[in-house]
Amino acid sequence: MSTFTLTQIITEMKACALTAGFCQFKFGKPAHINFDHNICYDLLNIDYPTSLIVPGNREVHTFTATLARRHKLANTNGVTIIDDVHIYMTALEKKLWNFLSCVSVGGGSDPCGDTIPKSQIKIVRDKGLFNDNLVTLQVQFDMVTALGGGSTDACGECGFYDDEYEDPCDPCGDATTTFPEDETAAPS
Repeated sequence: MSTFTLTQIITEMKACALTAGFCQFKFGKPAHINFDHNICYDLLNIDYPTSLIVPGNREVHTFTATLARRHKLANTNGVTIIDDVHIYMTALEKKLWNFLSCVSVGGGSDPCGDTIPKSQIKIVRDKGLFNDNLVTLQVQFDMVTALGGGSTDACGECGFYDDEYEDPCDPCGDATTTFPEDETAAPS
């Protein structure tokens, strides 16, 4: 399991978004999509993540992503035909899975890289959002990395983070976690 800073994770996500076929990648609040009128769709917007430190020298980053595509404004078939929004949602889902597959293995460069537990992925589908009348998938997922910022992984094992999978590093517990010195602390 690799150690990544937030900057490295976002850089990797941007590369994976382009590889997965998104026209544009943004990192910030989804509501700010409305302020940018030069957006290329399909868009992948990653909101600022939260993090949790867990046993086994791991950091769990929880990300919320908004995948967006413009919905055509006029339906020439009238209201008696089923809306074609499901076609847009399916296309966005394919890009989502390609993106998550790329990011979950560190872009393919490290087979023991970041891990995204599939059982933790939540997808909410919607349409008509924001000023651009968008079809969206709002996706929440966790990314598990080795604890960053100077920590060590005494176990050195790699494996998928899954509640049903027995991680070989669990026996190590928190005792192997080391933290960098606080450079901002006042000298004693």
